[in-house]
Amino acid sequence: TKNALLETKAQNTGDNATLSFELLRSQSTPMPLSLLLVTKPYMERRALATFQAQWPDRDAQIMVTSPPIAFDDYCTDDYPREKIIHIMVGDMQRIMTYPALGYQSEQVVPTDVRAAYDRLIAAGRKRKNETIAFSVRFHLAPQVEVTSTADGQGALLRLKGGAVWQF
Repeated sequence: TKNALLETKAQNTGDNATLSFELLRSQSTPMPLSLLLVTKPYMERRALATFQAQWPDRDAQIMVTSPPIAFDDYCTDDYPREKIIHIMVGDMQRIMTYPALGYQSEQVVPTDVRAAYDRLIAAGRKRKNETIAFSVRFHLAPQVEVTSTADGQGALLRLKGGAVWQF
């Protein structure tokens, strides 16, 4: 609609929070007193935890909702059952590890949920930080300075404006 603002640059849930806040601020729009996040059912907890940590206005009330979708209804040719389970395992890992990094608020993980997560990992489901062989190639602008990390396992890209990216 003509009154809707669309944030198009986010690459993750934290970006959704901070970039949406900046978009509202750039419009001289009063900040909302409450936010309603609409997401997938299995993403509700992580979306809430992320916005609680990343939304700059700590006084805003943040709520989350999702359509009532049964697990089997997620499974399609593009997103088979195994892929959905992998996504959910990754979300659970983030719920447990991201608060220590400041990306999300702390969430209580019930003992039975943690036990189910551990069983899925033991059954071969992948954690996000599992080692996977890959190679990365960059096509860099001439003003980008590249150096190896101290351990020789990564690279630092220094941009002309001073920003540093580490891989």
